[in-house]
Amino acid sequence: MIYEYANMIFFKSLSSLLDHLLLSVQLIQTSKEIPLDHQSLVLQSFFWNHRETQVFKLALIMTTDFHAFSDDKFPVLTKNHIDSCKYTNWYEKFQNKSLSKYTINSYILKNLPQSFISFLLEDGIKLKTNTENTFHDDNQDFSDWSSSESDTSSDEESIKFVDPKIEFSEVENFITSCFDKKNSKLTPRLNWSAPKDAVWILPYNNSMLTYTSEDVYLLLKSSNYIMHDLLYPYDELKDNCEKEDVNHDLILREWIENFNPSLEFRVFVMSGKIIGISQRDIRTEYIYLHDIKDEVRSTIDNFFEEIFIKNYFEESSTQEQNLVLDLYVDIKTQYLKVIDINPFARSTEPLLFTWNELLTQESANKIYEFRLGENNTKMSSRDHSENQVPLEIFDASLDPEKLRELTYEWNRLLSKQLKEDDA
Repeated sequence: MIYEYANMIFFKSLSSLLDHLLLSVQLIQTSKEIPLDHQSLVLQSFFWNHRETQVFKLALIMTTDFHAFSDDKFPVLTKNHIDSCKYTNWYEKFQNKSLSKYTINSYILKNLPQSFISFLLEDGIKLKTNTENTFHDDNQDFSDWSSSESDTSSDEESIKFVDPKIEFSEVENFITSCFDKKNSKLTPRLNWSAPKDAVWILPYNNSMLTYTSEDVYLLLKSSNYIMHDLLYPYDELKDNCEKEDVNHDLILREWIENFNPSLEFRVFVMSGKIIGISQRDIRTEYIYLHDIKDEVRSTIDNFFEEIFIKNYFEESSTQEQNLVLDLYVDIKTQYLKVIDINPFARSTEPLLFTWNELLTQESANKIYEFRLGENNTKMSSRDHSENQVPLEIFDASLDPEKLRELTYEWNRLLSKQLKEDDA
């Protein structure tokens, strides 16, 4: 079990970079004349712009002890499943059914202009602003940090400056108005993802807390999760869905004061039934949770049966009722909020479970397991470790010769594995 979990963490850390490395192998096989610098550039571009796709086809190359399982064991994933997990869709469904107390108050700008999307995707851009940013924290009222206008660099001429008030005024006005609505603290996100992987870039206690439109832009633009939303929202579907079919929305949620990470739980739902619950923060063991575990389970069960399943699934068949639900549950204050709804797919992190465990349960009627962090938390990966890659791969992306050596080694291992499979 521990070995399987360790392997799972390792393979997820490789991300889609390894898929592209296989492409490099294929290129080398088909042509000896491919410029090394081209291979390096392609790999670097892929490294910075991709977040997460399936790399399990490469797993057997790395170890023969890893027991991968087929994606066929997952329920069929459709475009409708993914679209139903769009924040706007499920949030408005709750709002229309007078169930707003189960959601976090949010402001939504639908159908983001292409100019703003291009801004998020393009490198080498700085915001042109004459305003001074204000740094807030719990220890001081404010402190100053330099705006883009004050930055000086020898490469300044190559930097493209963008004025939000001109380039995407609709977005700028929306964000500004939201902060003016008695809101000094907001957190941004797009359709499916929040920029949790980019919190390091803001000086606000390692959180998604934002105070200005500049904060929002910086956080969104620095996130691989957001890039995945923009470029590859349907990458797990067997049938290709063009990105032009997606209408992207910007969501600004009110900041939850005194947010306690120990009270967030991930609920796995298949065929309309809960098949497992995991503590959301798997880095820490919260001892007190063991004393209230039964109460938390009961609260989640009641919400799911009495509120969620009756209002969210509506007319859908039981076979289609598959999703992963993130809840914030405080039994002391009877405070329950839906944080997010995710597709029931491999791209969604199973946390203290493995997908193999969730999908191969003996009986659908048995009482599901509710896992809290214990000793196994020591084996847990750090937050957003899927955005990290082995040092050797990163070094290879910067050195054409190392890239060639690495691709040839992968080719050798692949050939060896194929021979063993045929034997």
